[in-house]
Amino acid sequence: MPWRKKTMVKTNSTCLYKFWLTITLLFTFSVAEPVQSANFIPTESEYYPFLVNGWDPKRKTVLVFKDPYCPYCINAISDIEKLTKFNVFVFWAPILGERSKQRVDDIFQCRSPVNKKIFDAMMVRKSPNCDRPINHKLKALNQRVVDNYNIFAVPSIFISGKQVSLAQLMKESNKRPAVNGVQVNWKRFKLMQQHANHEAKTLALLIPNNHPQVPAQVVDSYKPEFVFLANKVIEQRPRFLKCKSDNLLCLSYQLNKYKAKYQEFTLLFGTSIKPERLMVIDRNGKVSYP
Repeated sequence: MPWRKKTMVKTNSTCLYKFWLTITLLFTFSVAEPVQSANFIPTESEYYPFLVNGWDPKRKTVLVFKDPYCPYCINAISDIEKLTKFNVFVFWAPILGERSKQRVDDIFQCRSPVNKKIFDAMMVRKSPNCDRPINHKLKALNQRVVDNYNIFAVPSIFISGKQVSLAQLMKESNKRPAVNGVQVNWKRFKLMQQHANHEAKTLALLIPNNHPQVPAQVVDSYKPEFVFLANKVIEQRPRFLKCKSDNLLCLSYQLNKYKAKYQEFTLLFGTSIKPERLMVIDRNGKVSYP
């Protein structure tokens, strides 16, 4: 029937028109809507003035955003110094008003926008009193990162582009790697701990009985978090037992405990380690025999 054919053609035309209209509108809105760029990770080559503790390509990267007048940011300064397992960048996000913006301008008059002088001044809420012209290049780099991360609260902390709390970051910082595939419960070896986690250059040091160097010199050289001295060595070095030299009861108890813990540690690895040689475990859990 002719009327049905005309109606069908008209209906198809209407549907086709609506389809293309919908596609056009969707395309228009998708183009017009601003695209939110992903958080980028600053590079050492371009952003080195904002690094706190140097650069190591093996470490994860942490970004810390601070306002110089933020009390929580001030309290967290000491924690930043403990983050030795990360590449730590500090950027200034003056979100607390005009005085914060002015103080950030003061900061960018310094030779470096991140240094002890600035942190010390921040602790007492004073200007670092640098006398250079504002480094607009560094200030622009700083603002680029602040804008990219869309900072609206401080302190804000990101690890590898993902936002975390300070507590989460400190927990991550205190994690220790597996050694030869073994996840060691280091709390069981607290007696062997010689340096705080954030101060140590290496994870652990095992000194055998026949090692020619003085243990104290080896420890000073490698600065390990944990030191494991073989039986004869610990018997001759009671200072590692954490007792007063005249407390014989403490020395006797700690010596027996130390020997038991040393044996426990070596048994964890079986034949995969060589306890007769000086053994160094680095911060990544890699074992070497220098």
